[in-house]
Amino acid sequence: MTYIPIDQEPDVIQDMIDAAWDQYYELIQKLANQEFRLHILPWLHKNHYYFLAGNGTWYVFKEVPGEKEESIFEDKIPKEILDILQQEVEGMPSNSLGSLMPDYPEGTDQ
Repeated sequence: MTYIPIDQEPDVIQDMIDAAWDQYYELIQKLANQEFRLHILPWLHKNHYYFLAGNGTWYVFKEVPGEKEESIFEDKIPKEILDILQQEVEGMPSNSLGSLMPDYPEGTDQ
């Protein structure tokens, strides 16, 4: 860690905080993408489910002929998948790993 003299400009300290936050966010985003690719995506694909994430939440659903969609509620999601999606992420506004994952299929917009 770099020592900053007490008379250093507050902007320098803020710049260091911002840089540390950017590194943290980048690591968390990589982890979210990795877990999605390794665990969530195969499960979604196998079950023909769709996935939307953002604004601090996530949503699993499937298309039903004659209807717009059918939600897949948490009690129907395997525990190991649900644990990943609900993994708490300290310091993130969304506070869950699932909310940082990509939509599936990409471009899904319900």
